[in-house]
Amino acid sequence: MKNLKKISLALLIVLFMSNCKKNTATTDTPTTFKCTSCTTTPEAQAANNTSTKGIYIGVLIGSTGTIKFDIANSGTSITGIMIIDGVTVNLTTSTAIVSGQKYSAVFTGLLNGSSVSVTFSINADGTNPVITLPSIPGHPNAAFLLNKETSTSLIEAYNGTYSTTTGTTVTETGTFNMLLSRSAATWSVIIRASTSTSTQINTDYGTISNNMLIEANSNNKVIATLSGDQLDGKFTGGNSEVTTVTGKRVL
Repeated sequence: MKNLKKISLALLIVLFMSNCKKNTATTDTPTTFKCTSCTTTPEAQAANNTSTKGIYIGVLIGSTGTIKFDIANSGTSITGIMIIDGVTVNLTTSTAIVSGQKYSAVFTGLLNGSSVSVTFSINADGTNPVITLPSIPGHPNAAFLLNKETSTSLIEAYNGTYSTTTGTTVTETGTFNMLLSRSAATWSVIIRASTSTSTQINTDYGTISNNMLIEANSNNKVIATLSGDQLDGKFTGGNSEVTTVTGKRVL
């Protein structure tokens, strides 16, 4: 009996120590998300800050993804890369830039063997980058949001989602894709409901303060907070609707 008691006591000690280790492991602080494939400094050359040359970063909706143009940023090469629903499309054009003039070119590529084309335009000073006339098989209502990167302003691209609830009922869900610059302390977002079958989109913009994304002209309403390369937030809109947003940096 004495030996049995000693064995039982030893077993209890082992089990207790094992449970302590398990409890300790489950209380570890979660790791902040970091986009390991994303650049941490601007690729844009200083000489291109106010010209058509340079780097242009964008996000798209329809379904979701990113787009990036390198317009003779380091040399004469002009290329684009679009990632849509995880599939990469390499874009090329034969249209060269002319110094001091507005640039507009049709970029083409292949998506799953089918032809893709988008028309990319920018002002002579690099402002107002836009994509028009997108032709993307399987994505007839694609919409884009673009920003020019400068040598002092890294542009980060985030793909995310949102959901809106009234009381306990989810009334809407959709895509929430954002561009932001921490150095310029600005952000802009393009939004589309998942139930939308039209070209209708919503956009918003604002400033960044202490990692908080503040909506412009809204009495300092915070829509999300940045933590590493992730954004999360919850805010109340009209009719007591509560919107929850989340996103991660992908470019």
